[in-house]
Amino acid sequence: MAHVDYPRWARFVLDVLNSHGLPSPNTKSPPNILECACGTGSITVLLTLYGYQLEAFDRSAEMVEIARRKAAGLRHTPRFFTADFNNFETASAFDAVLCLYDSVNYMLTEDALCAYFERVRKVVKVKCLFLFDVCTDINSRLHFTDRCETGQGKDYHYVRKMQYDSVSMMQENRFEITLAGQPEPLIEIHRQRIYRLSEIEKQLIRAGWSILEKTDEYRRQPAHKNSMRVHFLCRPKAI
Repeated sequence: MAHVDYPRWARFVLDVLNSHGLPSPNTKSPPNILECACGTGSITVLLTLYGYQLEAFDRSAEMVEIARRKAAGLRHTPRFFTADFNNFETASAFDAVLCLYDSVNYMLTEDALCAYFERVRKVVKVKCLFLFDVCTDINSRLHFTDRCETGQGKDYHYVRKMQYDSVSMMQENRFEITLAGQPEPLIEIHRQRIYRLSEIEKQLIRAGWSILEKTDEYRRQPAHKNSMRVHFLCRPKAI
């Protein structure tokens, strides 16, 4: 993930959220944000440094442990915990919820997508903002169809094989990771479903969300047919 400009992404997130009413953190009780699928906590730490209160979870206990180490020593330490989209629980009600880096695409059916959207709705305040991004079909066609890349570090190297089926709209990343001193590679397979934007909109509405923005990549411009990544900004519908 060394190619990802996390500071830029954090600034974009705050630009979107602040423009739709997320208060400044310069108060005695700063707004609280939940980050779903936080990985190793790069965005979580950056938003904490801006002054927000963060809770964040990931399915991977190993990643959560790295996130805790990254956040050690911060004035206000985020609360990290291990959970997944189906079972996360928190006692807080949040001003904003994030789910970044196409994590939503790991839900492989529309029903699973709707169930996650419904679960998020249960842990938010009335005027909460929900921001997430998805990868698009054109991105997968261009960058994930029959591709292979390799990389290495001090004590490892890896092979990444990418496949995309444009009919089923299923994408697979297969990693073969060889560690120094280990004869057999570790195998890790990531599967994602690439949704049409209309399918995502349908499940958001079904789960009780209003869509405020569909943004092209990291620009405050409307998504279009050639968008490689689309950010959705939502707010709960009034009951």
